[in-house]
Amino acid sequence: MMRWARCLPAFVLVWLAFGWWAGSARAQFLGQDFVTGNADGATATGSNSTAVGAASVASGASTTAVGQFATASGATSTGLGFGARALAGNSTAVGNVSTASGTNSIAVGQNSTASGDQSISIGVNSVATDTDSTAVGEVAAASGLRATAIGQNSTASGFDTVALGQLSVASGDESTALGVR
Repeated sequence: MMRWARCLPAFVLVWLAFGWWAGSARAQFLGQDFVTGNADGATATGSNSTAVGAASVASGASTTAVGQFATASGATSTGLGFGARALAGNSTAVGNVSTASGTNSIAVGQNSTASGDQSISIGVNSVATDTDSTAVGEVAAASGLRATAIGQNSTASGFDTVALGQLSVASGDESTALGVR
C-alpha cells in the first residue's frame, strides 16, 4: 500500500473533526453558558465580532454585544446590557434597553436613546434625537440640532438651544433656559 494511502483515513478524521467548520470562524467569539454547554443563541457573524449572552447578536465588523438580547450591528459598535442596541457605525449603547442608532452616537443608562448622528444621551429614559444633540439626566430630552439638555426632566427642542437645570425648557431656536423650571 502507498504511504499516503495509509495516512488518508487519519487525515479525513482530523478534517471531519476540526477542519470542515474552520473556514467560517473569521475571528468571532461566542461566550458559552457553562450550565447548558452552548452559546444560548448568541451569534457573532461580523468579522472580529464578539457576542456574549443568550440571543446576543454581533453582526457588524469589529462589533461587541454583551448581555441577553444585546445587539451590535453597525461597524465597530458596542452594545452592553440586557437588550442594548448599537445599530449604527461607531455607536455605543450601555444599559438595559438602551439604543444608539445614530452614527458615532452614545447612549448610557436604562432605556436611553441616542438617535441623532454624533448625539449623546446619558441617564435613565434620556433622549437625544438630532445631530450633535446632548441629553444628560433622568428623562432629559434634546431634540433640536446641536441642542443640549442637562438636568432631570430638562428639554431642549429648538436648534442651538440649551436647557440647564431640573425641569428647564428651552424651546425656541437659539434659546437658553437656566435654573429649576
